Amino acid sequence: MSTLRDISELLARIEAPDAFATRRTTSADDLHLEVKGVGRIRWPISRTTARRVCAAGRPARFGLKEQTRFDPRVRDTFEIPKTRVRIDERRWRNTFRPMLDRVRRDLGLLDGTP
Repeated sequence: MSTLRDISELLARIEAPDAFATRRTTSADDLHLEVKGVGRIRWPISRTTARRVCAAGRPARFGLKEQTRFDPRVRDTFEIPKTRVRIDERRWRNTFRPMLDRVRRDLGLLDGTP
């Protein structure tokens, strides 16, 4: 038997759904996000809150090493250091973990697969 035929037969024996992609959505109600200097972010984000979040950030860099630049004509956005952002992981996990389980099932992955 040829190697290619062996591989084809082995692949044909795999019992898994045909899905290679999936899409799920969930409510952000359990996503408790706080930004130092702004406070708790509520959904949907208001224009006032968006301005305060931008004010808490710094201009986002682009480029690599010595070519890194700050140029709002190229990238007019902000970034907030992770030390200023807090997510209530316990609450979010209550929503996110079951969603990951559904994604795992959709893709035919084994339970406990990271």
